[in-house]
Amino acid sequence: MRRWGQLLSFILVSGLFILMAIWLLNSFDPHSVWLAFLWNWLALSYLAVLGQFILIVFPDGYYALRRFERNGALYTTLGIRLFQKVVRLGPLALSSPGLRFISRSDLVRRLDLETRKVEAAHALAFMLVTLSAGVFWVRGMAPAAAWMMLFNLPLNVYPIMLQRYNRARLVRSATKL
Repeated sequence: MRRWGQLLSFILVSGLFILMAIWLLNSFDPHSVWLAFLWNWLALSYLAVLGQFILIVFPDGYYALRRFERNGALYTTLGIRLFQKVVRLGPLALSSPGLRFISRSDLVRRLDLETRKVEAAHALAFMLVTLSAGVFWVRGMAPAAAWMMLFNLPLNVYPIMLQRYNRARLVRSATKL
């Protein structure tokens, strides 16, 4: 029965977001910055809402930390600490209010799962926006496509890097527990 509920949720949420995408395309200039920004936001919102009904994660191999990620130096050089501070400000800090932990092992396990879910949503949104930008480009809407890819950096690429950076820190701290 749970599978049918998930399928129905997927269909309803997807249908709603398709209607919202159609509205965006009909309401904004196809070359506008606003369309590009809202398209990114819509892709990310779609996956965030869908993630409330369906667990969205990739296979474990995707999340394996590469050697260059383990100490966090690359991400630090790319400005991930500044991005982390910005994300912790204002309304952006409200994105995970329900995290409560029972024990240290529960903390590590749940934080790892949360980083995986968030990273998967941003990675899928990145792919969706990149694919959309390609379609926009081919259809002669190069400015919107360029803006989409520009917005893809702070809305999807940096959040992916932040989750990988946090997971590396989590692994380092878990070995100390």
